[in-house]
Amino acid sequence: MELEEIRLHNRRELPNLPDDLLKHMMTFAKGTIQELRKQLQQPIDAIGDNFIREIHYDLDWLQYAMYTLVREYESGALKVNHHEQWYNIHLWGPIVDQCFANILDMEGVRGESCSVASGIRKNINRETPSKEALTKWKCGRKADLILRTTADLEFGGGEAGRMYKSEKGTKWLLESGMKLPKMLKDMLAQLAAEVNWSKRTLRELLVVGFVHGGRRQMLLELDCPEGFTCRLRRGKVYNVAESVETHAAKTLPLLAATWRAKAAVRNCVHLVLTHTTDGDAEDEVLRLIKEAGSTDSFESRGDVLKIPPCLATLPPTSLVHHCHRSVLLPICASAATRSFVSFIEQPKKKIGLGTLADNEGATKERTRLGRGPGSGRGKTAGRGHKGQNARSGNGKPTPIFEGGQTPLVKRIPKRGFHNPERKEYQPLNLDRLQHWIDTRRIDASQPITMKHLLDTRCIHKLQDGVKLLADVGFRHFPPGAEYFKTPVNIEVSRASRKAIETVEQAGGTIICQHYHSLGLRALRFPEKFNKLPKIPFPGRKEKGKLDCSVLGIGCVIGIRTHKTGVIWRRRKTSKRHVKSSPHRRHDTHVNDGDGWNTFPNDLHLELRTNKMTVTGIVMALVYENRLRRREAPLQECFEKETGKPPPNQRMTV
Repeated sequence: MELEEIRLHNRRELPNLPDDLLKHMMTFAKGTIQELRKQLQQPIDAIGDNFIREIHYDLDWLQYAMYTLVREYESGALKVNHHEQWYNIHLWGPIVDQCFANILDMEGVRGESCSVASGIRKNINRETPSKEALTKWKCGRKADLILRTTADLEFGGGEAGRMYKSEKGTKWLLESGMKLPKMLKDMLAQLAAEVNWSKRTLRELLVVGFVHGGRRQMLLELDCPEGFTCRLRRGKVYNVAESVETHAAKTLPLLAATWRAKAAVRNCVHLVLTHTTDGDAEDEVLRLIKEAGSTDSFESRGDVLKIPPCLATLPPTSLVHHCHRSVLLPICASAATRSFVSFIEQPKKKIGLGTLADNEGATKERTRLGRGPGSGRGKTAGRGHKGQNARSGNGKPTPIFEGGQTPLVKRIPKRGFHNPERKEYQPLNLDRLQHWIDTRRIDASQPITMKHLLDTRCIHKLQDGVKLLADVGFRHFPPGAEYFKTPVNIEVSRASRKAIETVEQAGGTIICQHYHSLGLRALRFPEKFNKLPKIPFPGRKEKGKLDCSVLGIGCVIGIRTHKTGVIWRRRKTSKRHVKSSPHRRHDTHVNDGDGWNTFPNDLHLELRTNKMTVTGIVMALVYENRLRRREAPLQECFEKETGKPPPNQRMTV
């Protein structure tokens, strides 16, 4: 009820179109370009032979706007999406800027110009907030259009953007809920200060704003009704027709709304330039007579003090507008209303939620160093004369510095190395995946990708991919693979052997897909790509690992080449290194945690020699025989070279 009362209180409608302008506008309600061209060549009846700018300017503006629109209709440019600057030059400049050009000393400033009213509000706490010093201080808010007079009085603004077309429809930037309303409030406060906060004049002030998104236009009105600080109203969204067939139904209402906003601004300019305070003095006398002797005109503070007239005239409440909601707050809530009532000395109220603040002196400002001897921390700023502690960088060395001797981090030996090409896969256990399916966060009936896992927060990051694990258990904890019973079709980067067996036993499938960095980005954010990139083949190292999973060999092939001579020479060199290796050790099985298969007992020897292993050498022999004799199956080659039957278990890394 209160919000509805605010909307209807002291409601002011925009001026209507005059009869001559409305009649001339209806003559352009045509359906073809030829008819519009013919109408433009006809003389204007209301003007005749004598053109007077002050009287006939609106008719001339309508003629110029129609000529611009006909030219765009003929070229078909309005059917194509353009950038923001194109719309400002070819569409909104002739329609909006030329409409306001005949107002006294007013011009439409375009191109991200700063608002003077907003700059004054930001510098209100400085000693001399003059307009000339704004370039040295904080600048005001920037806008694509500012309606400003030569006296730096602002009566409106605008924000423009391009029209964005996507598969789901057309979107446009709704600037009405962003910085434009805040800038209009600053303009209204500037005009209120210009008229000396006259209550009678404040009720008539009005500023307008234009929101342009491609061919769309929406009008904003900001006024100051009696009893409230400000009120923002959004108008209907109008469209410029993209072709002449819908010109009469779309474009003509937009031109009419633009002229009505111009008429309201013209009345406001005249009101500001000719304002007087005689009516306010009469209202003040009547108010004092009515309040004489009432208890509202006194305040108890140990003695009887009368409220000053300047404070008694302030409205009791203020309408604070938010981009999503409107609420009623007391006027003493300066934090919420500071952007447009900071020029008023706030009255002292009782303690409430809107008046809670720290006591004066509760917070202490920091000491500024090096600002002269009068500050107490000037010249050397408390550091003394010279020395290490007086130097820049806070005078302190790095934490590992030990006075010049070799630090500890350099004295101790190091192990290992940093691999810049190391892939970091996000681990995912099957029990966690089953829990996400049971709680209906993931739909098991649909294919599951890494994007679905990340969107549902089953994994918390996706750096190089996802590795699916079975969670074989630890001590008293049962293995997580026992809880997985749902058939799924999942796509990940890597998967362990146990995870593959568990998923396949449950009736599901696993796809180990290779993604590079751009492919992962396209998988996560497909809406950012006009055309999705193709996933390339894996690199040299990745290809060898994928070959193992395809061939079912069970380990990484040591030599990744198709030339038999290179394989043979590498095999002979590796054999010689194996015989002379002093680090020979026998293991019962080969298990590096990545799901490698188990081999016959005589192949359980793992010797690191020149980035090769005995297992890798045997696999190189198998690979060589398959290349030379493609007709021989892989199992026969393995049995011939090793004398043992090949393993049948599948492995992925």
